[in-house]
Amino acid sequence: MHAKTLIRLFLIDDHPYTSKSLGMLLESLGNINVVGYCEDGNEAVKKIQKLKPDIVLVDVHMPKIDGFDTTIEILKIHKNLPIIGISIDNNPENARTFLKIGAKGFVTKTSPPEEFFVAITDVLNGKNYVCKEISF
Repeated sequence: MHAKTLIRLFLIDDHPYTSKSLGMLLESLGNINVVGYCEDGNEAVKKIQKLKPDIVLVDVHMPKIDGFDTTIEILKIHKNLPIIGISIDNNPENARTFLKIGAKGFVTKTSPPEEFFVAITDVLNGKNYVCKEISF
């Protein structure tokens, strides 16, 4: 991806403070524009259709519909949309499950913002990415 290209990011997390903070951190790193936030997986599918982001970050643990089912639903409609799972915990099973259902990466919320940026860039360049904190 060309350095000047603005990356359109959509963030799904049921904790608004966490998602807004992460969004501001990512935007401060350079060419990322958070085009939308959502606290609910069902609502996210509709918003993604309208906002057409380049990439989506999805939290694992959410009420109503968790991050795994949200990812499955998004990929039913947007088969090639890159998705990165995010979580506060570093359970390798979460990362494995996200990759198995079609996500392209996984990053813990305790990872430094720069690692999120690397993950986003790698995934947009066609690679899979799992943060350094997780080991298989």
